[in-house]
Amino acid sequence: MSSETFSRSYLKGLPEQRKQQYIESILTRRIVGDVIVTAESGLTSYMYEPTPERGYNPPHLPVTHEDYIAAFQRKFPECTVSYQEIWMNTGANTKHLKKGIVIDWS
Repeated sequence: MSSETFSRSYLKGLPEQRKQQYIESILTRRIVGDVIVTAESGLTSYMYEPTPERGYNPPHLPVTHEDYIAAFQRKFPECTVSYQEIWMNTGANTKHLKKGIVIDWS
């Protein structure tokens, strides 16, 4: 048996710690690279659309838009980070509502 002990505060803090690790893994695996490619192409903003198929808000980690915004602001200081809903033209007489976290460095 292990001789480690675990305090109440440690155990209570585990959900928040796990949530932050989850967001950091998304930043590392996907978003940082996408933002760099977007900036290299001359654009001045990037939208991350958190969706269930991308692992957004897994049942055991209630991740909110505010959680993403706070983490993105730490990762991209001096950029404007916000949640936005934008109607995009996707074809003749067709629009799609994009919802996500926008990182703007214009």
